[in-house]
Amino acid sequence: MADRLARTCGPWLAAVTVVLGAVLTASAVPVWNSDWIVHNGSEYRVTGVMDWNAAQAQAQSVGANLVTINDAAEQAWIETNLLPTYQKSIWGFWIGLYQPAGSPEPAGGWQWVSGEPASYRNWRAGEPNNSGTNGIPENFAHMLGTRTSAPGAWNDVNPTDTILGPIVGLVERPLAAPVPEPVGTTLAAIAVALFVGCTRRRQALFKTEPVASDSAGADWRGARFEVAGGVRKQLEDGFSSRDAAGR
Repeated sequence: MADRLARTCGPWLAAVTVVLGAVLTASAVPVWNSDWIVHNGSEYRVTGVMDWNAAQAQAQSVGANLVTINDAAEQAWIETNLLPTYQKSIWGFWIGLYQPAGSPEPAGGWQWVSGEPASYRNWRAGEPNNSGTNGIPENFAHMLGTRTSAPGAWNDVNPTDTILGPIVGLVERPLAAPVPEPVGTTLAAIAVALFVGCTRRRQALFKTEPVASDSAGADWRGARFEVAGGVRKQLEDGFSSRDAAGR
């Protein structure tokens, strides 16, 4: 019986284990340092410490991008309301400005990852300069934090550069954007469905199926019974409770 149960529920239990593992992994991935903060038709959120590409990927997972800064007013609002509170070091925020490979250095080709055509720039004096270390091009922009001599100004770095400390991403999306269902919630629902399916399968396996008796209610033919030890016992045809009582 144990072997039969293993054959019946084994694949289901294995699937539940895989899905629950995915739930835990998916739930651990998104790291945020703020809730959504609404301003002027957009909402903003700050990621955990990560490189530029990881921050952009996390932004896209919630229907957003690293921030596009359209004008001096938006820049000033970020400096006043977000930068002092959510920066993790003097490096400040990753922003959505990047330079495609092969662009003229140091200032050519810079564009927003959102695809917006905003031409506003707030480079620190002398930036961008592509003066990276180890020969790695500085093709990604960040906003300097409040402990620098130029808080809020932009600087070019390579996408994993943390020479002065960790960097967090500033994420933006239109206020009306739909919020996708979290991956962990979806996977948990799948795990529950698999568990329910296995339970129903097990119940069907151990179901007691009495066969209709005669008019006296005494004759049970081919009845199957389950006992506590999981032993199944098949009564032979023609066996009746009256015969048993007369023995």
